[in-house]
Amino acid sequence: YSGSPNDHHLLTADFIKKYAPWIPEGPEFNLPLIEGPQLMQAIHQASDTASGLDAWGSKELQMLSSGVVQALADMLNAIERGAPWPSDMHVGKTVFLQTEGAVHGDPLGFRALTIVPVLYRRWGTMRVKQLAP
Repeated sequence: YSGSPNDHHLLTADFIKKYAPWIPEGPEFNLPLIEGPQLMQAIHQASDTASGLDAWGSKELQMLSSGVVQALADMLNAIERGAPWPSDMHVGKTVFLQTEGAVHGDPLGFRALTIVPVLYRRWGTMRVKQLAP
């Protein structure tokens, strides 16, 4: 569309140049590889939340064999090393829910709820817990 940047590397360099003083620096995170049993545990501990747009929910993931879960763990490890996410996992849906007591029509009276694939949510939950102090 009109106004869309053509050179994303230049756009990124300009952003970093402009905002570098406010971008925190710290040591690189070193996280262990994801193992199948660890992912299986995360899948089984999760509450039964909304399915992703791929129609996979927690209950469907819980039915997978340990071999399949290990293959998913291997995929997530490959992604963390730089492999691309599967294209179906690029899709999410955001809905806006009006907050309690909000004035009708006030754009600040809404909160966004984004639905992404359940596997992505389980991966994120696992990694956030590992980063906790």
